[in-house]
Amino acid sequence: MRKTSAIDLAYLWKHLRKNWAAVFLSAVFGLGIAFCITNWVIDKKYVSVIKLYVYISSEDSLRLSDEVSALTYAQRVVNTYIQMLRTYSFYERVQAAAGSSYTAEELEGMISFSSLNGTEIFSAAVMAEKPEDARRIAQAIGEIAPGVISGIKETGELKIVDPPRLNLKPVSPNLKLNLTLGIISGCVISFGFLLLKDLTNARIQSAAELNEKYGLFILAEISDIGKAGRKKRASKYRGRKL
Repeated sequence: MRKTSAIDLAYLWKHLRKNWAAVFLSAVFGLGIAFCITNWVIDKKYVSVIKLYVYISSEDSLRLSDEVSALTYAQRVVNTYIQMLRTYSFYERVQAAAGSSYTAEELEGMISFSSLNGTEIFSAAVMAEKPEDARRIAQAIGEIAPGVISGIKETGELKIVDPPRLNLKPVSPNLKLNLTLGIISGCVISFGFLLLKDLTNARIQSAAELNEKYGLFILAEISDIGKAGRKKRASKYRGRKL
């Protein structure tokens, strides 16, 4: 049993220095595995975003007493419009307009709405496996959403602020993050294995270890002459016999 955390840290550092080559190779191996999985196993995801402006009619504006209430009202309208668009019928209409092979249920998981900094603008982000699909679906949202809102609320109106663009850079998987995790995993797994192997090894490796574990001392120690030395000694004795 080691008595203090300082000794434990020293023990870990000692074994890290002793096995640094194995840990380094494991880190490189983990890096390679993470790179291969990221590039050839995990499906890439692309996002296309459309931004829509909520137009408040003059009739609704006359009901507002000051600027603060106007902003509050705009935020409420934005949230209301988002809820109007989060319906199965809306996703069905988007699917038909985009001519997409995705089902309405799949589109529900691919499309996310969010208000932007408490303004009258909200965005619809579409994540798909192909950048062309993401933009096509986002364009369909821009075509369908204004009609859905005006059909529910006569004074409701949406205007496109920023049309969707073709984004060829995938947002998922995160290559840098996965490579970092691969390196860390390789280091932790290899060092943990080597440490566990050392802790479960019941053999005494040195006089210092004997004293550390059991508080015993030795009077003398016979050094290992090595394989070459043993062969040399054996040949010497054979020569004497002759």
